Amino acid sequence: MAGKSKSKSKNSGKGKAGASGGSNMKTAMSAHNNPAARIRIPQTIGLPGQIANNAGGYSFPLPLEQECMRYLIIGSKSDNGSYYQCGGAIATTISRCIMAAISSPTTCEHLIRDIVDVSVNARAPKQEMTMMSLAAAIVFSYDNKCKAQALAAVNQVCRIPTHLFMLVQYIRDLSQDKAKPGKGFGKGVRRALTEYYTSRGGLELAVLVTKYKNREGWTHEDLISLLHINPAQMKDDGGRLVLEWIMKKDKPERIIAANPAKGVVETVLPAKMERTEFMKRLMTIPTPALPATSTHRVLSVPVVVTPPAPAPATNVPVIFEVAHPESSMVGVPIKLMVDNHEPLSNIKKTLADMGVAAISNMVLWYNGKAISSTKTLKEITYIQGTKLYVLSGTEPPAPIVAPVVDPIVAPTQAQAPTKYAEEEDESKKPSEDPLVSTARFLKALVELAKTGEKKDTATAIALMEQNKKIQREHLPTELLNTPQIWNALLSGMGMTALVRNLGKLSQVGVASSKSQDIVKMLTDPKAVKDSRVHPLQILIGMKTYSQGKGDLGSMTWPVNSYITTALSTTFRQAFGNITPTGKRFMIGLDVSGSMSMGMCAGAKNITPREGSVAMAMMTLHAEGEQNVHIYGFSNIFYNFNGKIRPGMTIQDAIKATDVPFGATDCALPMTEALKMYTRSGVGIDVFCVYTDSETYAPTVHPQVALEEYRRVTGIDAKLIVIGMMANQLTIADPKDKNTLNLAGFDTSTPELISMFVRGLI
Repeated sequence: MAGKSKSKSKNSGKGKAGASGGSNMKTAMSAHNNPAARIRIPQTIGLPGQIANNAGGYSFPLPLEQECMRYLIIGSKSDNGSYYQCGGAIATTISRCIMAAISSPTTCEHLIRDIVDVSVNARAPKQEMTMMSLAAAIVFSYDNKCKAQALAAVNQVCRIPTHLFMLVQYIRDLSQDKAKPGKGFGKGVRRALTEYYTSRGGLELAVLVTKYKNREGWTHEDLISLLHINPAQMKDDGGRLVLEWIMKKDKPERIIAANPAKGVVETVLPAKMERTEFMKRLMTIPTPALPATSTHRVLSVPVVVTPPAPAPATNVPVIFEVAHPESSMVGVPIKLMVDNHEPLSNIKKTLADMGVAAISNMVLWYNGKAISSTKTLKEITYIQGTKLYVLSGTEPPAPIVAPVVDPIVAPTQAQAPTKYAEEEDESKKPSEDPLVSTARFLKALVELAKTGEKKDTATAIALMEQNKKIQREHLPTELLNTPQIWNALLSGMGMTALVRNLGKLSQVGVASSKSQDIVKMLTDPKAVKDSRVHPLQILIGMKTYSQGKGDLGSMTWPVNSYITTALSTTFRQAFGNITPTGKRFMIGLDVSGSMSMGMCAGAKNITPREGSVAMAMMTLHAEGEQNVHIYGFSNIFYNFNGKIRPGMTIQDAIKATDVPFGATDCALPMTEALKMYTRSGVGIDVFCVYTDSETYAPTVHPQVALEEYRRVTGIDAKLIVIGMMANQLTIADPKDKNTLNLAGFDTSTPELISMFVRGLI
């Protein structure tokens, strides 16, 4: 990688760690063992072990593992100070610390563990840094063992196609920067990328590839063509169907074969049937009867289609066995989910389209009797677990020994199952054949696309109700300005999507009519925890929503104050539970000019200064106002006690810290705490300083101020530095066992603070 650096580091020319060539450094070295002399050393002269920061002062360098973690969590491609510029078709930046970590087997292994931890446990607000670092570990790995570990992590961190495409592009870019440039897609890389597709069932894969179609200039067709995926490697027949759906090519080797050895055959196709042929037939399979008879009430405006609605539908797993002598599928059982209110004529048509037999020569038999096509499962008192037979004549099949099971009948009021029992029964239902469920979903998307051309909202909503996997990204853009559609989306919307679409929900009026539902969804602790939404995404959504307009475009919306207040609760819940320590905290918020420049962790509209306030609210909420003193500092010390309270919203807390910019003196929390102790005897057990560590005041060094506080008060105070920028700097000496360096907006940071204070780490 030599010779391709974009620019020198900002630290270049300002001194190196432990340097002794200048008179200033010699003075610091001579004062190393003299506490009285150390107090007189200004921040513009380095202490032993310090390096020059970007502001003209000196700070401590982070240990490599902590620097890598800070990069993974809050790094941003827009930060250029300490990043290495790599070559390739598209310029890609990678941190110097990542390159240092992958140059050794021990640190490379540790880095890969951290990448998986940060990604899987949603510790970082963005995935770009984890994907870029994993790509670097794959391309520049120290040895084959490290590369194998990196490749094994691919399917863990690439949970959606967006991650996969991002990783692929980074691998290609970084491979151009090797001593011998290449494309980066060796056998091991192709195997790891192939597993993303082959390890997933048909329906899951169908949802993913249709929701996330492209990114970074890649499409699924591009990647599958590059990987040469063999259809036989797919997890099930549904997966093979998705592969055909993507590629849309008729290749003789792409076949689906029945497998009687598995018991119930997984396919609805005859052996040797081309999947391309099935795709043609799929388009002729009738969509199950839409609930066109239902009434959709959206924003108090009913959309009514007559006649009156029938009883609620109940899908039942039914096995049809083919006994039609002229069928190529004789003896093949076919499992379908059938609505017990649906006429069996619909099922006959579906079976005919699947190639079982001609509909004019097909008779369904059950319990020794031919069944009228107008009948339903409910009307024939169908018993779950028994078979329906597909015949051509009037002779019944062999006698059926029916299990002793209650027939499908409408329960009386006394027999009505509880909600818990209904949920339990639902979880025990046999799943539909993978090929059938995948085909139904893909067919629904085809029908859904037609609703956009006609702006047929009612049909689109009906399809959404039948196919719960349909999400906003699947909908035609022509329908995304209708309140009915957003009302239907709201009921199944995940937490991340809800926060991202609050502006749109308000614009179309759904947030007004459904504000109580939205507030309840936002403040449901289990939903927040299960969604693993990152707190910074909540903060970004909160700021965007509260301003009543988007950062891009012209869309505006009315702001609902109940929703903005609820988002503060969502933000707090996204960090999980924090164990209170009962210790006395001083939170020092760096409000200097450098903390208001740039964006926090790559966020579009959150500065490090604003992010610091939001993070500090977590400790304030956990420890209580009586144990937490909040101050701000630049080169001036600001008292925020009483102005920032546990019950206030994050927006109000950020406004309370709106003070003039200034220079940076990170020693102020410790020096002012010492004055407070001298005046009133109030001691501090823990200093939490949110900063970028770019300190340069002509006063005492922060670490020395901490040591002086401990000496005078007799309190072995701890110092926790929460870095809000992805640099290699800290004001705390890493060799001091009572100091800790953490990354801002790591979801684990508040609890790590508590554990460190309690002596658990």
